[in-house]
Amino acid sequence: MTTFGGMFVSLEISKYPLTEDYIAHVLAFIDRLGGHPELEVITNPMSTHIYGPLDVAFPVVQRAIAESFAGPAAAALVLKVLPGDVRDL
Repeated sequence: MTTFGGMFVSLEISKYPLTEDYIAHVLAFIDRLGGHPELEVITNPMSTHIYGPLDVAFPVVQRAIAESFAGPAAAALVLKVLPGDVRDL
């Protein structure tokens, strides 16, 4: 797959479900992000980091957000996008 101008991106996503059983909703969201061979997904207690080509990462994230927002629990989501691989900084 060709990347958009060869652009690699680093994404940081934090999801805040507005429900008492928030952990299940966060874990389901993270599961939706995984499994793509061109993306690296790393989690920590505060956020999820995704590294990979822009034209691969954005559709995966878009689908995960749409599926999450279609669910029963309302949620806030914070997304940071940086060009390049911030792990190299």
